[in-house]
Amino acid sequence: MGLEILVTPLEQADNSINQSIPKQLADGEVQHNVFFFMVASYETTATTPVYCTYVLANYPKVQEKLQEEIDHHYHKEYGNYSDYDIISNMEYMKLFIKEVLRMFPVAISQTTNRQCVRETTVCGYKIAKGNLS
Repeated sequence: MGLEILVTPLEQADNSINQSIPKQLADGEVQHNVFFFMVASYETTATTPVYCTYVLANYPKVQEKLQEEIDHHYHKEYGNYSDYDIISNMEYMKLFIKEVLRMFPVAISQTTNRQCVRETTVCGYKIAKGNLS
């Protein structure tokens, strides 16, 4: 997907000017979208390694298993493949990163707010009306 998400609305807006049809996005909307994508991409990229480090520091057995996988792949394949090729074959590392993102959903937590619309009970826990998550 990538830049298409920004470029397509811009092209539509440009084409609509030429056809005397109202613009699809106002300039301010485009500016806000660009700002949001820049901040979101930086924040998720910067925060994910922090959470990975936190989990590794708190779970030494996970750290040990991940280190064993890294040592195994680099010892066996170093020099034959790029770092990307080597890392893409590390199954435990893939699972580790996915689990960290599940435990600490960086992108969702910063962009999605939920509010309880009525008092309710979920699995024995009472949630008051108006609570935010």
